[in-house]
Amino acid sequence: VICNALQSLGYDAKAAESGAAALKKMQEAFFDVCFMNLDLPDMTGIEATVQYRAWETTGRDSRTNICALRGDNQNPESWFLSHGFDCVIDAPAKPVLRQYLDEFKARARAAAPPSVPIPVPALPEKPAAETAAAPKSAVPDFVPIGAPEPKGKMKVLV
Repeated sequence: VICNALQSLGYDAKAAESGAAALKKMQEAFFDVCFMNLDLPDMTGIEATVQYRAWETTGRDSRTNICALRGDNQNPESWFLSHGFDCVIDAPAKPVLRQYLDEFKARARAAAPPSVPIPVPALPEKPAAETAAAPKSAVPDFVPIGAPEPKGKMKVLV
């Protein structure tokens, strides 16, 4: 769902159906950002990230930003950072993904050093009545600010 939403918004988004597939895709091609689901078949997102970071230090000159899509895993953010993630995004992720990608693009334009983690925006609290009354829609509830980069789309792995 997230991959389709990002593609419809102009991002070059690819999906990985398992942890091993995510690891292989990241080794075969560079991605600006990877939103890593933690509950993947055959290899968790945590295992894939740890293995990728070990490979990345010898196999690539640039660093991929990897964000954990935490879901039910309630380890503290510091735990994720110590396991190679750059940030942690809690569900529901869609409103935060747009803000994160916009911040990533802004830093890329400003040539911010890749070693500086991008802070994840806080998800605004909604009143319970507003949350319950909100209709479910297949249309993503985020829209990118501005067009994709003129010299190619930002590459995202989900």
